Amino acid sequence: YTEQASVGMRQFRGHLTLTVDAVWAQGHNLLRTRDLNYPDLNDPNRRRPDPNFQVITTRETEGSSWYKALQVGMQKRHFHRHSYAVAYTLSLSERDTEDWEFVPQDQRDYAAERGPSSSDVRHRLSANVNLDLPFALRFTAVITARSALPYTITIGFDDNRDNNFTDRPAGVGRNSARGEDFWQADARLSRE
Repeated sequence: YTEQASVGMRQFRGHLTLTVDAVWAQGHNLLRTRDLNYPDLNDPNRRRPDPNFQVITTRETEGSSWYKALQVGMQKRHFHRHSYAVAYTLSLSERDTEDWEFVPQDQRDYAAERGPSSSDVRHRLSANVNLDLPFALRFTAVITARSALPYTITIGFDDNRDNNFTDRPAGVGRNSARGEDFWQADARLSRE
């Protein structure tokens, strides 16, 4: 389940609306995977509690998430042949799990898995404009941009020999690297 709180403000001035919102949310009981027969990583032979089995997988609801955001928007209603809107979000999204198939680097320490969620985008911007042109034409443009999504650097092999390939280099956290920023522009010319 999720606990959420938000505080908002709206200001109107003629045909212009300004909004500012702060959002806090915390998720509880998120799904994650656990091996009930996890090996003793202090044992060089990696013996398992029940030697008759290898991995015994279960799904449990023990994960958590944390989200904070500041959202600012400005919108001008369609008046004098044009309208526009701009929205910006500054956010931080963290989790100690991702989904029901999530496997930690070391399941004895789920706290070490707390890091950016796979959908953690720090900055989001969207803007649009509508212009009424002669001959009943309308021009519409939309621009969207977001900062890079995170990903996890792994070493490519099972270093701790727990039968999972989720091992990271020493000192590297989950989802600590970032990909590329994203920009997209769309335009449309229409006639009524």
